[in-house]
Amino acid sequence: MSQTPGYATPQPTYIPQPVVFTNPQQSNVVYSSVPQTVQQPTIIYTNGAPIPDVGTAWTWSIITCLFCFWPLAIVGMVFARKAGTAVSSGDHELAEKHIAKSIRFSQLSLGIGAIFAIAVVVFYAVLFISGGFNL
Repeated sequence: MSQTPGYATPQPTYIPQPVVFTNPQQSNVVYSSVPQTVQQPTIIYTNGAPIPDVGTAWTWSIITCLFCFWPLAIVGMVFARKAGTAVSSGDHELAEKHIAKSIRFSQLSLGIGAIFAIAVVVFYAVLFISGGFNL
């Protein structure tokens, strides 16, 4: 093969070889001329300890912030955020403590909100029964 002036030396052409995939349940053979890639599953090792679920703390905090006593729910959100930061840094023990505090503040918010709702209902019931509330 002679080289033409001004052109590079031609490279050998790649011809993909057929790849054979077999399925043990079936007797047919599948041929493919394109190399196949298989996505391997991601494995995360956590030293045997499960990763704490921060989603529960966030859910409690947001619901109680919307429907109950919001100042304590905001404190619960702060602890839920701290728990998320602790999980991402790998400190699962601290994350568990922050999740417990977040849920505790959210439950206090729920309790205070429920007491306030019952007090409002009782107030309007007494007002209606005494005749001070006219429809």
